[in-house]
Amino acid sequence: TEVPDFAVLHERERQRLERRKSQNRCLTHPAPFSLHASSRARARQPVLTKDPAADWRFRRPRSAGPLGKSGVATPTAMMEPPRTTEKVLQWQQHTAKVLHERREQEFRKRCEFEKAREVSTALRLRVQKAAGPVQPIEERIDRIVSDKRQGAQRVMHQKHRDLQQIKERVSRRPLLMEQTDSLMRARRRALFGVRATLEAAGVQNVDRHFVDDELDELDRTEGEEAAG
Repeated sequence: TEVPDFAVLHERERQRLERRKSQNRCLTHPAPFSLHASSRARARQPVLTKDPAADWRFRRPRSAGPLGKSGVATPTAMMEPPRTTEKVLQWQQHTAKVLHERREQEFRKRCEFEKAREVSTALRLRVQKAAGPVQPIEERIDRIVSDKRQGAQRVMHQKHRDLQQIKERVSRRPLLMEQTDSLMRARRRALFGVRATLEAAGVQNVDRHFVDDELDELDRTEGEEAAG
């Protein structure tokens, strides 16, 4: 299969299009201007005159209103009210009737609403009797504020009392060194008491019932008492 030469084919197609353009091209030939109107145009519109009063356009009826004999609108014609037809009268009567009915409906609705808002005297008395005496809002607020203040004072007094009791307990409590010394003496007394009880019971080799720390504590206590 032979591969076509696309460059040659493209050039051939371009030349064909150029020839067709040159054949279809229309040349423009210059011509002189024609400054004269045709006979039909001159017959259709009259020639304008230099005098505006004689111009046919100024003799046309104006839209400002009816004109008098002299071509000027008369005051009587301008002030004449528009004539009312039967159809306009019917429409005006219908509109007035609709507005009147609408006003009556609004008035009835307002009366019904006011009547619904009214409460009978017997019902008001029953409600007051069931609800009890009504306390003014100012008195209620004053009572609530006074209750809050009294409660705060009670809490403050209780806290002061608790703080005083804590101080008293702390003042009666011995210091840490005193507590340690008291515990040590109590431990020594207990050891001596157990030892004396075992000796009184006739137990042989009493020291084997104590650990090394307890024996050291007993020996140290005996040494302090002998030195003192």
